[in-house]
Amino acid sequence: MSVRRLQLMRAFLLACLAGAAAATCPCAWDPSASSLACGDLGLTEVPTACFDAHPGARTLNLTSNEITQLRRKDFSGNVDNLEVLLIDNNPVSMFYPDAFAELANLQEVSIQTTVFAAISSRPFQEQPKAE
Repeated sequence: MSVRRLQLMRAFLLACLAGAAAATCPCAWDPSASSLACGDLGLTEVPTACFDAHPGARTLNLTSNEITQLRRKDFSGNVDNLEVLLIDNNPVSMFYPDAFAELANLQEVSIQTTVFAAISSRPFQEQPKAE
């Protein structure tokens, strides 16, 4: 086998592995509580792969990460069961309109010690149950 062909195969395998790693959920799953524990992981965005890995999640704990923005696409996909969202202690600088539009069953949001630089009046517009 030629050196060039081996290099191409190696590059392909590395790309496949990187894609698989990107699609995994970094959070701890507690099936008894239907909870995703994603706190203190240094996350810079919502780990959307977790929604596919654990579609029955009712609680998402994102406490003490480095999440700087909350967008609608961060909470889309298999989020039908999500009831509790904890985003305490994150440096959120932008809270986009309709960020929670896909979270039909959202009942509680905790944003204690989270400093917002900008927040729209619409993130909770479609969620009359959110507290």
